[in-house]
Amino acid sequence: MPLVGGGGAGNTAGGNPAGTGTSLNIIGDHAYAIANVQGATDDSDIQLKFNTGSYYFVGRWTVNGAARADAPDNGNVTVWTLSMNGTNAIVMKTDTRDEDMPSTQYNDIIIPPYTSIEIVSQSNSDEATNLQSCLITGRIYDA
Repeated sequence: MPLVGGGGAGNTAGGNPAGTGTSLNIIGDHAYAIANVQGATDDSDIQLKFNTGSYYFVGRWTVNGAARADAPDNGNVTVWTLSMNGTNAIVMKTDTRDEDMPSTQYNDIIIPPYTSIEIVSQSNSDEATNLQSCLITGRIYDA
């Protein structure tokens, strides 16, 4: 089966065989997308964006709230939105300011064939040194 990962680079590992970026990477029947670690921003920030191919994907979406290693008391509230074909499908929230909310969230997902995925984050303030990330890991199956 042809494996079209998302970057359109003409290889079966997708457009980003190195590992981070915005595309879906495929190795055999395993697939993953790891967003570059980014500073928190109060603007909508695209973390991942890719299109699936003729397979369906079963896996997990994980988001890690903004944190700063040299100042652990600093933090942000961040809302993460995963959309499929332009429609919001999952919304999660992380909070690294208060201890009563999770700083990491995850959600099991199934992505149908030929689906456009976009993951956006938006925090309560601009904190370029408070770093956040997200990733998708799972397997692909013939449709």
